[in-house]
Amino acid sequence: MQDIVKNGLNLFKYLEEVIRLSYKVTYNVDNYNNLLLYEYQFQSEEFITIEKETELSPPVITIKRPDEPERPEIPEILKGWIEFEENDKYILPTKINKKSVVNETGEEEEIYFSDEDQRIESYQKYVNKLENWLEEIEPVLKIRDIYNKLFQERKALDYQDNIEFVVGYGLMQWQKDNSFLNYPVITHNMTINYDGKSNEIKITYPDDASWMLQDEQLSEFTSMSERESIKKVFNELVSSDPTEEGFLDLLYFLKGLAPGAEVKKIDKLDSAKISQDLKIFDGWLLFTRKKTIVEQIKDIDEFKKEIKNASAIDNPILEQILTPPEDKKIDHSQIDTHTEWDSTLDKKVLFPKKINQEQVRILDYLQQSQGVVVQGPPGTGKSHTIANLVSHFVASGKRVLVTSEKEQALRVLSDMLPDAVEKLSMTVLSNDDDRIKRLERVIDNITNIVSNSSEAQLFEKRSNLEKSFEHKRKKLESIKADMKKLSNADKAVFIEPMDKELYPADAQRFVKNEEHKYEWFNDFPAYEIEEKRTKFEEIIKLHSTNIPSAESLSEALKIRKDIEDNLEDLVNYKLPDLNQIITKAEFEKIAENKYEIAKKEADINKYFEGLELKNNLDDLKEAYNFTQEVNEIYSDIEESWALEFIENNKKEMDNIEKSLKEINELNNKMQKEAEKLSFTDNIELNDKYDYESYQKFIDQALERVENGKNAWNVLSFFGLLDKGQKEAIKSVRLNQELPETKETWKKIKAYIESKIIQKELIVKWDNFAANFIDNNLPEIKIEDKAKKVNSIVNKIVNAFNYNKSLKNQLKMKLNKVIYGSGKIILNNLEKEFTNILEVLELKIDNLKLNQADDKYSKQKEYLLKFKNKNVHPTALKLFEILEKDFAEFRDHVDSWGEHYNQLVKLDKDQKKLQEMKSYLDLNYS
Repeated sequence: MQDIVKNGLNLFKYLEEVIRLSYKVTYNVDNYNNLLLYEYQFQSEEFITIEKETELSPPVITIKRPDEPERPEIPEILKGWIEFEENDKYILPTKINKKSVVNETGEEEEIYFSDEDQRIESYQKYVNKLENWLEEIEPVLKIRDIYNKLFQERKALDYQDNIEFVVGYGLMQWQKDNSFLNYPVITHNMTINYDGKSNEIKITYPDDASWMLQDEQLSEFTSMSERESIKKVFNELVSSDPTEEGFLDLLYFLKGLAPGAEVKKIDKLDSAKISQDLKIFDGWLLFTRKKTIVEQIKDIDEFKKEIKNASAIDNPILEQILTPPEDKKIDHSQIDTHTEWDSTLDKKVLFPKKINQEQVRILDYLQQSQGVVVQGPPGTGKSHTIANLVSHFVASGKRVLVTSEKEQALRVLSDMLPDAVEKLSMTVLSNDDDRIKRLERVIDNITNIVSNSSEAQLFEKRSNLEKSFEHKRKKLESIKADMKKLSNADKAVFIEPMDKELYPADAQRFVKNEEHKYEWFNDFPAYEIEEKRTKFEEIIKLHSTNIPSAESLSEALKIRKDIEDNLEDLVNYKLPDLNQIITKAEFEKIAENKYEIAKKEADINKYFEGLELKNNLDDLKEAYNFTQEVNEIYSDIEESWALEFIENNKKEMDNIEKSLKEINELNNKMQKEAEKLSFTDNIELNDKYDYESYQKFIDQALERVENGKNAWNVLSFFGLLDKGQKEAIKSVRLNQELPETKETWKKIKAYIESKIIQKELIVKWDNFAANFIDNNLPEIKIEDKAKKVNSIVNKIVNAFNYNKSLKNQLKMKLNKVIYGSGKIILNNLEKEFTNILEVLELKIDNLKLNQADDKYSKQKEYLLKFKNKNVHPTALKLFEILEKDFAEFRDHVDSWGEHYNQLVKLDKDQKKLQEMKSYLDLNYS
């Protein structure tokens, strides 16, 4: 027992470490750039309704999608003179100032917009009308935009299991020391539901969810005692009867965290800036974030408490997980398995859905081992099999837990379960607002079964079902015996003097069609006709000109016997050129190739449903390389001070660009000098004197060394230097040694030059930083190494370039290669970098495989030519195999080999037929 407890504690400790390592606390809601909506944006009584059960409840929001506004019709006189953007209906049109037309004489001439005063006047009126219209529909467009965002986010929540949709209340904005907080103090899980009939989106909350205090964010900005006090106020509010004030008391309590703190309405957020003065906003906001780990950690703590001091583990599932597997090897080949027929007749196999041999074998293996791994590409019946297994075990009185990495798989399985089993199941999904109601329905179903029937009635019902099953089983056994008799009726018989076995059905066909037995022998020998007339009759006598000899006829008959099985086919069908048909080994290689292609396509669909990629290898490579380059840049700046600085100062981008250009040029010069030193080089100078004081002497010393003279004699030429300065110059050391060689003096010169440039760069950097209040730019010091300076400058330059151009350039490149509904990934680019790179790499690999697979296309093209030319059925079967899905090719390798061998045999018999014809001197084709 102690081993199980130890295993459990180690397991949960490991799980907790993994969860914590993979989770990063976010302090700024602006980082949730895929969806972030504030209360003040939901201002439309016509299209939006907001309800709250109590003042402590989250808002329930219903949004009706507004119809697309109709643009004012273009006046007839302006048609052909103005153009609207196809992709944006809600901007003013472009005016065409001149165009070419053909006049009445057939000549081309240019006409101008300004030629008609009426057109100019009409244009001005129409533009005024459009401007008024655009102003009127602006609120409608905002509602449509919110609706579209929520619609797309609903789809993302269905397919991405690591995110959650929440409402936050009490947004706190606060700069404390060098940390920034822009996060609500409490959050609540929400769901997005879509009603296609009414064209409405409803935002509501799961019935088992509750408000959660954002302790993770507060811990960075408050002390332990402050957080305990906040928790106390929060818990008192949620456990008390709600008042009209709601959570307002909590916000006012938070004011006590800092002097000068304010509580404001959420609609004042636009004008607010994060500063050292704490601001708390009364109002809610909606956003999507990565799932928090709070509940997971709580569950793990509960499990650890449950097993830490336990003498026995009451939870059977937990006990089974923690119990080490039995150390025994199972030979699956020795396990007696059911056939499809056996499983149908076995009353212990309770599968409600259709099965095949492989699926029932899984159940047989489960009876003998603790686990079975089932693998297969999409569409091979894995979910179907799981539905059967779940039904079997539930019907056998067992409880079944089904888990999945993706919630979509659980939805599919739930739909596959029979009603009787589904009513006893509880599906737990994150984007579901009826979890408690679902559980209540399951409990009610079980209660109704128990309460509405007595034990005697249930036993009687079971007995009747067993009798019915046994009756049907015996009937099926009888059918099975009859089928066996029928199969015996068609077994081959052998009777002397036959030289081969004959099936009864074949014998019947042979007798019936005997008159056509020699249709292949389409001989019409050459002969002369002689007419004779006697007293009693007229005679036509035929005189053959060419009769085969006995020897030729004997040889021909031998060959005919050889090719008898294929003779009819050889006469009635055309055969393909065997040299143009690929062998079994070649097809097997193609099958493996195509399987890899199908597998990669399936992998692509796993990432994003509806994603379609362009089949242009060069464009895909270009997109992949550029995505990789931008991803490396973004990984360096993600959630960094540089990206935050650029985001906070977007209005100053032109000035920032000019300053960064100058700073970057200086940095490049400095790095060029610093690169002349190795990582291990250490240069010592006397810090009482500036670098300019050293510069002249170093130049003189280097010149003397290059001319073969002693560098230190140059000190005598510096007569104006005082004794301290000369001592300072004499203190120059490279790696604790006096520089003597040309190479060492060059390194010292490079170091001095780099530091002089660095001083100039620091001045530029400080001036740049001084232009921004409350900036979070790091300080650059003269003692900083070139590598550190380079890291700072590169980070802010990359952040600037990413915001200004790189992100949009990447979207444009990806737009060129991505089609379909999968384009939604571009709305969440930063979070999907890794997935996009993997999908592009899979597609590139696929195209390379396809391009390398020339034999497949040539084979299909060749067989297609013969498809409608009375070609032999075996060749058609080869074509049918090539028409199948690539994923099925591997299942048909043996079939291909059989068909190929059949064609080889036919080809040999074709040559024998020609030989037979030569013996008989037959000239027909």
